[in-house]
Amino acid sequence: MDLRPYIRGTLWAGGLLVLALAVSGALWLILGFAGDQGGSQAAKGVALLAIVGLVLDVLTLNVLLAVAELTRSSANPRQADAPSNADQPADFHGSSDK
Repeated sequence: MDLRPYIRGTLWAGGLLVLALAVSGALWLILGFAGDQGGSQAAKGVALLAIVGLVLDVLTLNVLLAVAELTRSSANPRQADAPSNADQPADFHGSSDK
């Protein structure tokens, strides 16, 4: 299963939620200093809702990335079972230890 469209969508949603949080947070402060308590509380509600959405978005992104990583390693088992050259010493050309 290809999870890249879902991961891309989650990243876009996170970016939009950060933008909404920035705008509503700025409005919350501006309207609070201007004395508009009703507008300030509405902007505060939007900011808190954006924070909740951002937390859920990050959790969803973590799950999607974990599932993508788990399915990626099992999709090509020959690479996981291939012997590595990490145990063998490096062969440097031109070494002078004879």
